[in-house]
Amino acid sequence: MLHAVVMAGGGGTRFWPRSRQRRPKQFLTLTGERSLLQMALDRVEAQVPPERRWVITSAAHRDEVGRQLPGLPADHVVGEPCGRDTAPCIALGAALIARIEPDAVMMVTPADHVIEPAQEFRRAVHVAEAMAREGFTDETIVDYREDEYRLRGFVDRLLGYRRPQTIADVGFWDKNPDAMKKTSSAVLDEHMAVWLVRAAIEAVYAQGNVVIVGRGGQAILRDKPGVFHVRIEAPLEFRVKWVTEHQHLGLKEAQQYVTERDKASGEYLQRFYGMHWSDPALYHVVINASKWNPERAAQCIVNALGCIEPAPSTPA
Repeated sequence: MLHAVVMAGGGGTRFWPRSRQRRPKQFLTLTGERSLLQMALDRVEAQVPPERRWVITSAAHRDEVGRQLPGLPADHVVGEPCGRDTAPCIALGAALIARIEPDAVMMVTPADHVIEPAQEFRRAVHVAEAMAREGFTDETIVDYREDEYRLRGFVDRLLGYRRPQTIADVGFWDKNPDAMKKTSSAVLDEHMAVWLVRAAIEAVYAQGNVVIVGRGGQAILRDKPGVFHVRIEAPLEFRVKWVTEHQHLGLKEAQQYVTERDKASGEYLQRFYGMHWSDPALYHVVINASKWNPERAAQCIVNALGCIEPAPSTPA
């Protein structure tokens, strides 16, 4: 399960004179009617229930935390006898959580930040939790998108065979014969990169609601329950015009940009999944963006979502 540890140990030395030792900045209402501490808990409310939320503060501020967060279990408000900065605070939170749930995933967030928009924060938490459960790190995740895919050359195209292309050098922890950890590196080829992207998509799908743009999602999640596939397309001239206006490219550069991305996406799906990306059978809805503005297209998608049966819930 996901647990949230909120660090609320500020001593009132910043935002002076509003912030004082008795009332440091995490207890202040700098925006709106909610304090920074309350906003920090609001951000995780949709993903973490009260019994898995923790606030680590100073012993002198436990009562104020309890007053501002009446729904938080009293034993989940931890007062440090003296501040020892960030690392010991995180270690304390990890030890408390491990005592009741050794295999938990822990997120750590400060109590004195304003983070907007909140949905972006929640999206990042969603992906990070899935990565943690799968054992991924930022070194092993390689987002090998279809618009980055390129054919290697004429001979490979002619023979229908292409040797794996090097994507990145990644680092990882390894153990030597003496069971001592050491850093190692490996060359990640395109097949391994596609496998990692596939594993990441399947992991976030298993966690619940998520929007996946491209990356072979229509193939990876083709037969999964509760998935809604949408393809948004438009005539070439409409897309070229959009690129010239929004990416400030000349007409020739915009045409080349759109053409190359189309080609790359098509070949990516064909090579790694044996599918043609424009096949309407892969999608529930295909929308011509030149006919509707973004708001109408979005509303159409929202309306159609109501016809999709939700995926069966996974037992906790």
